[in-house]
Amino acid sequence: MEFVDPKRCVIGTIGLPGERTFYWQITHDGASLSLKMEKQQAAIIADELDDLLDELDIAGDDGRVTGGLKDTEPLIMPIDEEYAVGGMGIFVEDGRIRIELSMLSSDADSDKQADLVIIYLAVNRVREFAARARAVVSAGRGNCPFCSLPIERTGHICARSNGYRR
Repeated sequence: MEFVDPKRCVIGTIGLPGERTFYWQITHDGASLSLKMEKQQAAIIADELDDLLDELDIAGDDGRVTGGLKDTEPLIMPIDEEYAVGGMGIFVEDGRIRIELSMLSSDADSDKQADLVIIYLAVNRVREFAARARAVVSAGRGNCPFCSLPIERTGHICARSNGYRR
């Protein structure tokens, strides 16, 4: 599947912090594709996209997006998850950023790797995409300042504080 300048390309979540499921959602020509992914994948793709643009000295229309994300809308429901994101690749092609996502079938009976999803984004949209992905990743549970493990809603028993609940 190939998406050239899709109408919407975002990473979002469903669920409460600590129980969230991450999705990469692409909307184009009235259709929506939702791809399940891991939190670490969302963080990595955001960092790698920003690093690539920094390395190429490309800022986009308004430089680095720091606040005021343009797309703050929730994911489009219902989510019909067909695939999970496996590998990811980033390329520069014809003045656009090309993102390749290898899809793994969510069907438990299928051991084979599915097709590739290719997304072409204009440079000015890449910073916006990365900023939203980073915001979504950081909106989860906070980490304990002593042991760096996530703090649950019910509290956290920290090994570094001799078992006291924080």
